[in-house]
Amino acid sequence: LIDLNQTKMASFLMWKYVSPDDIDRLESSLDEAQLRMLLYEIFHISTMDIKKQRIAINFHYFNYAFCKSRAFDAIRTATFLSIMNEVFICDTKIKSIQNSTDKSFERFNSMILRHSIERPPLSQQIFHVADVEPIVNYALERYFKRFSLYSYIFGVQTQVILKQVTPHEVEFPQTSLPLNESTEVTIIMN
Repeated sequence: LIDLNQTKMASFLMWKYVSPDDIDRLESSLDEAQLRMLLYEIFHISTMDIKKQRIAINFHYFNYAFCKSRAFDAIRTATFLSIMNEVFICDTKIKSIQNSTDKSFERFNSMILRHSIERPPLSQQIFHVADVEPIVNYALERYFKRFSLYSYIFGVQTQVILKQVTPHEVEFPQTSLPLNESTEVTIIMN
């Protein structure tokens, strides 16, 4: 028995980042350049610098190409793109030293399973059983094998600032106050 008061309700990603209108626009795009521009708009990539934009657009473009190669319908396409975007966003918001491929893959697996099994209200079957293995293999090949690269480029970087001093530099003591400005100290010895 599952106690729903103690279990966190599942959040489904079906239309979180990609709307049905977005899917229609993607399906009706005429060429690769238009498709890349649509992905740029859908995933709000404009907040990044130019080099990161190109990498992010490629990331989403190849995710969409995978959906097309698997003949996913609109719901499965939107869900897969949203899952990959959610993993990508989570990984870029965590400091590189605190994030790992294993933790990221656990998050990804959890999201895929939540959308592959019909167990309301905890999960909803969007992907077919036959879809799960190719999805996981694709993610392993296209994202998790390059995880360190994505983490380095998009992750929060820790910067260490070193201050160099001259070797054997001797610090001079501070100048003492003149005697007329000093205070008297009494030392009592037992």
